[in-house]
Amino acid sequence: MVFQLTADRTVRDDADFVFFNQPASPEGAVRLAGSDRLTVDLSRVPSVVEILAVAVALDDAQPGSLAGVAGLGVRTSWSGGGIDAPAQGLTTERAAVLLELYRRVGAWKVRCVSQGWAGGLAALATEHGVQVDAAPEPAAPVPPPRPVQPPAPPRAAVAAPARDDRPAARRAAFAPATVPSVALVSAPPIAPGGFPPPGGQPPPTPAGPFPRVVAGFPPPGT
Repeated sequence: MVFQLTADRTVRDDADFVFFNQPASPEGAVRLAGSDRLTVDLSRVPSVVEILAVAVALDDAQPGSLAGVAGLGVRTSWSGGGIDAPAQGLTTERAAVLLELYRRVGAWKVRCVSQGWAGGLAALATEHGVQVDAAPEPAAPVPPPRPVQPPAPPRAAVAAPARDDRPAARRAAFAPATVPSVALVSAPPIAPGGFPPPGGQPPPTPAGPFPRVVAGFPPPGT
């Protein structure tokens, strides 16, 4: 990837950032020619652009740092010469500018840089004035639905027992007895006048016949 930088070391706008999603600069001075190669036409670089920063970065999904990339570096070539710029001194950095082409007194020169950013591509791009969209925040987890309690079964109505709702055996045991309207009462005979006869005298004979049955009961002594 390449950043076309002005004197203040920032891009004019995001179009000056040449990378895999934007493989050429607006005027065509810088073009990507594959995943690991690019071409530069210095005659077409806008006059306001003073630095071409050649950079590398690990993909966000790739773990580790540039220190673990074997043989990392940049090789330049032009008619009559070229230069190699191996990465140097990188440790935890995930993005780095390895080489710069820059204007000096009307001529283009080249220098090795190996300046890295542990924050990766986003930090590198922001440092050079590129607007980087913030990564979307992960959606908040949706709480699981609360279990719905089944409705409680209706309680069966229990009828209060009737006042006489007792077992038949108990009703028979406590049933009131029937008293006859006329009952036999045994008592000693009463003398005329309401007093018992004098001692030794037999009781007077009843004036009328003694009933044999009174209210269904036999007379005494029968």
